[in-house]
Amino acid sequence: GEEGEEGEEEKEHFTRADIEVSGMLIGAVLFVVGLFYLVNWDDDDIRLYSMNIISMTMSIFSAVLMYQGINNMIESYMEEYSDMAKIAVQFAHCSIYILVMQLLIGMISGVIESPLLQRCFKGLVVQNLDKESWTIADGLRSDFGRMLTEAEVKQVRSPDKKFSVWEDTKFKIEVPVAKHRVELQWRRRWMRCWGMLLAHMSGFAAISAGGELQHLEV
Repeated sequence: GEEGEEGEEEKEHFTRADIEVSGMLIGAVLFVVGLFYLVNWDDDDIRLYSMNIISMTMSIFSAVLMYQGINNMIESYMEEYSDMAKIAVQFAHCSIYILVMQLLIGMISGVIESPLLQRCFKGLVVQNLDKESWTIADGLRSDFGRMLTEAEVKQVRSPDKKFSVWEDTKFKIEVPVAKHRVELQWRRRWMRCWGMLLAHMSGFAAISAGGELQHLEV
């Protein structure tokens, strides 16, 4: 009788919180596994849109964290300010993001060609957007997207085609390669990156500024 009572006492009981946490953990694991399936799908469109959604989601959450950190610091400095001063600071905060976004996109796209900016940011000087170069096209390699050197280009089997293979003499393997307008792609990626990030940050700043204006006593 005593052994039966001890066995009942040793039986582990799970609370509702334990069950909810375990369900959340299993769901997170299944979600990550599902993402791996989507970004490695056979269909090109599914891979493309899966990566686009992941990119936008990461951009939004990054913008939220960056904006909240900067905004909390600003709010800590203007605790003693008047309501009108707080509103002015919040709208200035929003305007700075919009201005920086426009300047960065203009510089990366090559629309803004200031000599001062070109000296400070030499990598942003437009060279030749139509130039095509051979790049690694194997997504499983760590050097995916890398431009081939002049010596490596000579090892491309069909240099007159858009897609071919490069004979890697070091490892004795054939690597898929493709011709791409590298500089144009680079500039598009950076414009998308900074444009999306700063657009979300300016949007959150505009919401905060509008909230400050709504709380103004008339």
